[in-house]
Amino acid sequence: MTSRRVAASVGIVAITAVVATTVGMTTASAHSDPHLDFTNKIDSLTPVDLGAPGPSVGDQFLVASHVVSGDVQGTVAASCQLISSIGAGVRMCEVDFSLTHGTITTRGLTDAKNTKVRLVITGGTGRYAGAWGQGTLTPTATGSVVGIRPHR
Repeated sequence: MTSRRVAASVGIVAITAVVATTVGMTTASAHSDPHLDFTNKIDSLTPVDLGAPGPSVGDQFLVASHVVSGDVQGTVAASCQLISSIGAGVRMCEVDFSLTHGTITTRGLTDAKNTKVRLVITGGTGRYAGAWGQGTLTPTATGSVVGIRPHR
């Protein structure tokens, strides 16, 4: 093969690679990650008082709820455990969202006064397979307001 043919072949391969990469970037940037905002209502709330009566490290509560408004339908299951009683106290929560197009699993921390839980997405299934990201869960008198930003 002559040096001109080799140079031409290398040039064509390089142009093809640039075009393929550009098309891939355009497709990827056209894909938008969902922003899920909804309100849920508590179906059951079960406190678990471990150790000394009253609030103490290890105490938990378990919550089951369902979505009542927003851009998805589904259910929410949460468990929170008091891990520190110093100051306002700290609760560690696991919150799983079983939604129309899959499941999103999260973990987060909040103070023991039940203020906003800052969530970290730990995974998902279905449309949310391989998800990562963050969100918030803000308790209300009857449930919570949720905002989740999953990315893939």
